[in-house]
This record gives sequence, structure tokens and C-alpha cells, in this order.
Amino acid sequence: MHPDESSTNAPVPPLRAPNAAAPNDPVRATPGLLRRASWQFMLAALLVQLPLVLNHGYFSHDELQWLAYADVPWPEIPWNGWFDFEPFQYRPLTFNLWLLLSKLFGYSPVTMHLLRVLAGAAVALLLRATLCELGVPTARASIAALAFLLLPETSYAHAWIGTYADSLCLGFGLGALLLTLRADSATRVATVRSALAASVLTALALASKESAVLLPALLVLAALRRRDRVLAAAIAGSALVVALYLVLRLDTILYGPRDGSVYAWSTGHIPARLVEYAMYPFEFDRFDATGAFWDAHRRFAVMCWLATVTVAASAGWRALAAFCAGWVLALGPVLILTFSATHYAYLAAAFLCGFFAITWQRMPTLARLTLAGLTLLALVHGQWVAAEMRRIGDIQHNLYEDLLPLLANRTTTVYIKAERASEDIILRRLVFRIPSYRQVPLGERVVSIEHDDPTHAEFVMNPVGRLSQAR
Repeated sequence: MHPDESSTNAPVPPLRAPNAAAPNDPVRATPGLLRRASWQFMLAALLVQLPLVLNHGYFSHDELQWLAYADVPWPEIPWNGWFDFEPFQYRPLTFNLWLLLSKLFGYSPVTMHLLRVLAGAAVALLLRATLCELGVPTARASIAALAFLLLPETSYAHAWIGTYADSLCLGFGLGALLLTLRADSATRVATVRSALAASVLTALALASKESAVLLPALLVLAALRRRDRVLAAAIAGSALVVALYLVLRLDTILYGPRDGSVYAWSTGHIPARLVEYAMYPFEFDRFDATGAFWDAHRRFAVMCWLATVTVAASAGWRALAAFCAGWVLALGPVLILTFSATHYAYLAAAFLCGFFAITWQRMPTLARLTLAGLTLLALVHGQWVAAEMRRIGDIQHNLYEDLLPLLANRTTTVYIKAERASEDIILRRLVFRIPSYRQVPLGERVVSIEHDDPTHAEFVMNPVGRLSQAR
């Protein structure tokens, strides 16, 4: 048995006062030092994500569509109804925030990316604080939270303005967990306050994204530090809100009409989705988790994932069980969909970083070295994803810089084809159903032709997004 293995059966350590200093943790000794450490962490989080901030364009059609929706007089902005539970995607907090930011800063992509990165950094700060409350030393918690920011799933999400839902959902969930861990169990008032806080934060998370139905399960993590009426009240309050949400929404989520087939679901999809999300961090030439396949890279990714599971098992069988159950639960509802999407693994990426930060002390040296190597591989992939996001942003910026003057001087449709097959999907995404840009109508006036389509295109888009007359 590993020397630290016996610690898995140790009694739950006694709770300390909410602001009491933990042994060997001077950063939490005073509120002033805590605030200073938080600002230092936020600065580090901003610096490591600076490439995402310095992006002069957008990634996908939805960012440009919502920009067009917001580029109208204030009374005409199509705000989402807070109590309209009929739409398939009930996300009023996410969508209204997106509209507001697009209205204020939409034509300044760098500002939009800065705000998106700051939102992601705030989530990482909450992850760090939660790990500290769970007994992880501050330095290790900080490393885990920064690693979370650099993973490919997170880089992808934080570079895309259309993924506020993921950060809001995880942020509110971590906030509820943190408040539950810090609550004083001395009075009934504190217990009621914890239940109310968990209920409110769960409601806000559910107004951000559907996957917030997992929040009661997330709160169970507090059992690592406390098992009292405060925890029970918080879980009950969160579960009650989720139950009410499901009463109002379950029929629409499961059986409501779909705009297309991408949201069709089946439990038979679960094995394929699990494989794709498991392999993705280690597939270095794969930009998106969608459509993973078996090849030489995949075999390497399989070995890396098996090594990850082995590292988890080195901390004990209970740790392995928690690893498997927690990772699957963090993916949750997205496993039944017909496709994988990189940002859908956002919560799972945070779980993995937190899990390994908590179990690090129980691992033998070889397992720690293996985990460090696996993390480095995933971070390299994350930086490649970040660079690709910037490249696509530059293409969008250049494309629209050439496209707007072109549209101003003609009434006929503009047909565009990508010069290289690798930019084909980028071009199609950037001109897909965009109503307008800077109030210049686009819509059906701009049509992309697939690269291998023999149809003649009047204009060709080069690899950096510039348009030229086709020969």
C-alpha cells in the first residue's frame, strides 16, 4: 500500500472558521493578503491569455449575427424574456449579456475578447479559491487554475464570444460550492442563508445554460470538508430549483422541435462522445473535438488517456472511482448529443484540474511526473488552439474589411470561394446568415462556394482573408 493510501479512510478534518488561516498557508492569513493574492492571480491569468485578447476579429457566425441583432436602436434590441420557458435554449442571462456587450463594444473585437477573457479568469479565480477551501495548498491551487486556463477546451471557449454560457454556469456553480464550504454552521440562520444562496446561484446558472442541472451534484464535493446541515441545506436548495426547472422545461428539452438535426439525442451516442472528449486534449492537430477518428495520432491519444486513468488510480481506488464518475458527470447531458463540441467539455476540464490538485499528495513520484508530462502535452495543444483562434479572427477582420466596400458599390450577389481547402469551413462559417455588418446588409448578398465545387466564384479569399478577383 502506498504510504498515503491510508489517508483515504481518515475522518473528515474539523472545520475551521471561515477566515481562519490554514497551516502553512500564509496567503490566507489576512483579508488584505488574500485580496492581494487574488489580484496577482488575476494578473497572471490575464497574461497567460493575452494572445486571446489580442484578437482583431471573430471566430464564428453567431458572434456576427448577435452583433447585427444588437446594432439597432436600444428599444429595438431583441432582448430574451426571463420567464419565457418555451425556447429550446432558455438562456436569458447569457443571451441578454451577449446582446448588451455587442451593443456597447461589438465593433471593438479586442475589447470583446478582453471582457471574455476576464470572465474566464474570474472562473479560474473561483476554482482556485474553492480548491484552497478544500485543503489544497495555495501554490498548487494556483497552478491548477492556471493550467485550466491553458487547456485546449478552455482556450477554445475563452476565444469565442459565444461561450459565455459555459463560464457563467461554472462560475455560479463554483460560487455556490465556495459559499457552502465557507458557511458558519453555528446557527440556523447560517443554514438557511446557505440554502438560499445555493438556490439563487443555481437559478442564475440555469438561466445561463441547461447543464446547470448538475449543480446539486457539484455541491456534493463539499462533503470532502464538511458533512453537516449546512451542506444538506445547500444541496436541498439547489436540487429544489433544478426540480422546478425540469418541471417547466423537461418536455421542451427532450421533445421540443429542433431547427436542425444537430440537437437530436440518443443514449446510444454516449460511448462515442466519451471517446472523443477523452482523446481530444492529446490530439495535437485537431482543432475541434468533433469527428475524432482512429489513426496514428489517435493511438498516441489513447495511450495518453490510459496514462491519465492510471495516474488517477495511483491515488487509490476511491480516487479512481471519483475520477471516472466526476468526469462523466461533468460532461453530463452533452454525452447524448449527435456531435461533440470542444467547449462542451469546459466543466469537465475544470473538474480534472481540481481532481488532480486534490489528489496530488497521494500520488507516488512516478505518477506525479507522468501527470506533469501529460499536462504539458495538453497545454501545448491548448496554445495551438489559441493561435488558430487568432488566425481565424484575423481572417474575419480582413475579409470584412474587403467585403464592405465591395458591397457598397454593387447590387448583385458576391460569390466567394476559399483559395485553399483548409479555409473552406472558415469562410462558410463567417458568411453564414449574417444579417448585416456595420449596418451594411449582407444576408443573401454574400454566398460562399465550397472549395471543391466546380461552380465559378467571382472572388477568391486567400489564406489571410483577403479577397481578390478570380481568374
